[in-house]
Formats: sequence, C-alpha cells, structure tokens
Amino acid sequence: MKKILVTGGAGYIGSELVQQLIERGHEPLIVDLCLFGEEPLKKVKGKYKLIKEDIREPKKEWFKEIETVCHLAGFSNDPMAAFNPEANMEINHRGTIQLAKLAKEAGVKKFIFASSGSVYDRGMTEDHENLQDENSEINLNPEYYYSISKIKAERDLKELADQNFKVYILRQGTVFGWSERMRFDLVVNTMLKTAICEKKLKVFHGGIMWRPLIDVSDVAKAYIMIASRQKEDKHFNIYNLVQDNYRILDLAHLIKKELKKEDIDVEVEVLYSKDPQRSYKISGSKIAREQGFLPTRDVGTALRKMIKEIKERKIDNVVQLNDKYYYNIQWLEHLTHMKQILENVKKIL
Repeated sequence: MKKILVTGGAGYIGSELVQQLIERGHEPLIVDLCLFGEEPLKKVKGKYKLIKEDIREPKKEWFKEIETVCHLAGFSNDPMAAFNPEANMEINHRGTIQLAKLAKEAGVKKFIFASSGSVYDRGMTEDHENLQDENSEINLNPEYYYSISKIKAERDLKELADQNFKVYILRQGTVFGWSERMRFDLVVNTMLKTAICEKKLKVFHGGIMWRPLIDVSDVAKAYIMIASRQKEDKHFNIYNLVQDNYRILDLAHLIKKELKKEDIDVEVEVLYSKDPQRSYKISGSKIAREQGFLPTRDVGTALRKMIKEIKERKIDNVVQLNDKYYYNIQWLEHLTHMKQILENVKKIL
C-alpha cells in the first residue's frame, strides 16, 4: 500500500484505522489536534508520525509522498454541530475542501471522505421503512447542521474529482463497537452503557425506529480496502457503509440478552410518544458489488467485545461510564469551560 495520511487519526474511527494500518506494516501519518490526548494511540506508540495541527490550515508538506488521504477529522454528530454551527461548517465543509484542494495540488491520488448515512434521514415519514441507496434523495433540511455540512462537502469534492484525483465518499451508518478512543454517545454504545448503569432501557415510540449500523473495525477495513485498491474506478464514488439495519426495540433486547450472560438483569420498558423520531434504512449492496466489501461484525459480536473490555478495564461502574471523556459534546463543553478558567488563572500557572 502507498503512504497514507489519516486526519482525525486519534479519534473513534481514526485510532482503529491507524491500528489496522500498522498491523499491516504501514507507518501512517496522522493529522489531529488530539482534543482527547494521545491516549487512544498508546498501543501503537512510536509506529506512526503525528502532526498536531488544524485541518483548516493545511500545509503542503503534509502530503509529501502521500498518495491517499483518509479524511476523518471533524465534528462528529448533531449535538456537536448544534453547539457551534459555524465551527461545524468551517471544519466539516470549508476545512475539508481546503484540505482536498491542497492534497490535489500536491499530487495525492485518492481522497476518502468520511460522510454520514444521516443525509438520508427525514424522520418518521411514511417512507421510513424504505431501503435507501446512493441514488436516493438526501435531506436538505438546514436544521440538521451536521448533515448539511457533510452534503456541502460531498458536493464540492465532486467538483475537484478527476482522473488524477479520485474521490470516495463513504456514507457511514451509525458506528458501534469498541475503540481505543471509546465513545458512549453512539446509539448501541450508549444503550449498553445505560443498561449497565441503570439496569433499565426505555424505548420510545414503540422502538419501531430504524438505524443503519456498522462496527468501527469494519469501517476501518473499508477505508483500507479502498486505499489499497488497484483497479481503476470512476473519478467520483459514493458508497454507503452498513452492516445491517436494526430497530431500536431489537437493539434493546439484544443488549438485554448479552448482559443476562453476565448476570445483569435489564428491564426493557416500551413507551409510546408522538415526538418526531429518527428512522431510516440504507443499503450497502453497492460497495459489496463494486469493491467487494462485506462487514464481518454484527451488533451481538460487538456487544460481547465491549462488555469484555469494560470489565477488563474496570470501568463497569456509573462514575467511570459517565465520564465526560467518553462523550464528544460533553468533552467539547468541558474544554470550552476549562479554557475560560485557564484564561483567568494563566498568570498563576
């Protein structure tokens, strides 16, 4: 495989991607501000090169001898985007395009962009049961800051794509599973955390909502597969990444089943509300057909892995599992608060 630059390489997906690249004998270049520190990379310390800089201020030297960029850096969900919509747009859209333009000028051959399956979500509409593919209509509702930033980035990346600069858009379903940069603010992960802490899962709207899901290790494998692909592809490619589509109620019962094996009894309480709920299903058949990519981990497998890691790391308690560090928006709010405090005490320090 050619040399690879990974933006956001110390993040939830990025740290898993970096680890898998290193396992394959590569020394990836990471660009990451490390808002969560370098702890997620401790297992592979000394086997990568790290540049602690902002992707909104890219430098040509980042791309020396680089042939593929895996661009994962950015605001990662709706709460973060809503916390600071302007920063979300600066990073997820404008920062992405600045990075891609400079990468193209520097001779990078492939640019793989982490987009989101949430671009298909239109809530509990009549067609929420329909399976959506890469040709389906996307949601242009400007209230969804996160999705809009991804859609705009996709649009402008398409304009940059040509025979010498191949662009791949990966519209990821909601990611689940264990990562060295663990998050408990993703639907499967947070449901598992809640079940452990509260011994109860409340499922709203009857739990009929659909979520397209994929394990973090499979996401990393998809990036590596595309990065290493030798066959000629179109200049611009969009692929959905999904292992399967699950109803929320089914997820609750899967979690209950797995925790029962650990002698943890969980009550599933089904509630009904008229509040709008997210619900959408996506197809992963195109990437299977064109790239030969097939996910290998289902939710049950990932749950067993997460439970094992939680126990072994002794974080299986309410205090540890609710630490701000595991929640992107809480950590961002915490850093913002600490910045204000540090400004006040900087003379002392």
